[in-house]
Amino acid sequence: MLTEEHIVPGPKVYQADDAHYFLNWIAEGTDGTLYSVPSEPGGWNHRSTFNGTKDLLKPVSLQKARAIAHFVGGDRSDKGTVRIAEASDFIEIPTSPSRDIEISSAW
Repeated sequence: MLTEEHIVPGPKVYQADDAHYFLNWIAEGTDGTLYSVPSEPGGWNHRSTFNGTKDLLKPVSLQKARAIAHFVGGDRSDKGTVRIAEASDFIEIPTSPSRDIEISSAW
C-alpha cells in the first residue's frame, strides 16, 4: 500500500481539445517533435508533425497515456528510431487505505 506520493514515468501524450479526443492524439517524440497521431492501431506509423502550440495542449492521465502509446504503437522500439517520449512528472497519489491509486500529472 502506498503511503506517500511517488513520481513515475509515463508517455508524453496530449489532447488538443475535445474535438480531437478520439480522432488524433498529440504525442511528443523522443526527437522532441510534437506529432499528431491517428487514434488507430499502428497510428504511430502514420503520424504527422503537429503544427500547433504546446501551450494549448492538455496532458492525458498516466493510465490513458500508457494505453494510447501501446495502442498506436509508439511505445515500441521496433517502429524506428523515434518513439513516444517519456515524462518523469506523473504523480501517484494514494486515494484511500485500499490499494486504489489515483494518477495525476504535474504538467
